[in-house]
Amino acid sequence: MVLRKYFDPFEELKELTSEMDHILESVFGPAFHRRRALPEIRHEERLVRFAPAVELTEENGDYIAKVEIPGVSPEDIEVIITPEQLTVKGEVKGKKEEERKGYHYSEFTYGSFRRTLPFPNKVDDSQAKASFKNGILEVKVPRAKEAVLEGRKLAIE
Repeated sequence: MVLRKYFDPFEELKELTSEMDHILESVFGPAFHRRRALPEIRHEERLVRFAPAVELTEENGDYIAKVEIPGVSPEDIEVIITPEQLTVKGEVKGKKEEERKGYHYSEFTYGSFRRTLPFPNKVDDSQAKASFKNGILEVKVPRAKEAVLEGRKLAIE
């Protein structure tokens, strides 16, 4: 019996990274690896992308999308809907650098985000409603009988 190894791009990248680390350590010594790991320890200097958690369910012919965005005001969120997908864009605003002095450690993430959720079936975007409560954006939209292929911006109530 022959076992076939399937191509896994992530495994290939892991192997490539390991080989590069080995080569660079052999040239620059083990101190190279410690310097490279430093940004992982100093979280505030890392570039971290914020991607809010999302949930898409279907109830009684309606799709209900929930996006978890705590600490963001509705004015900083943009909801765009088409018959095929829902896009939520916004920004988690942080404090200015001067105000952060005195912090020893911070895991808060700041910056802009964008999430796009494709709907399993076309929706009637003219009947979509968005609400925001306790850090959860909820968009409710019925499945389309006949979908129009134009998008529109939604106001958040």
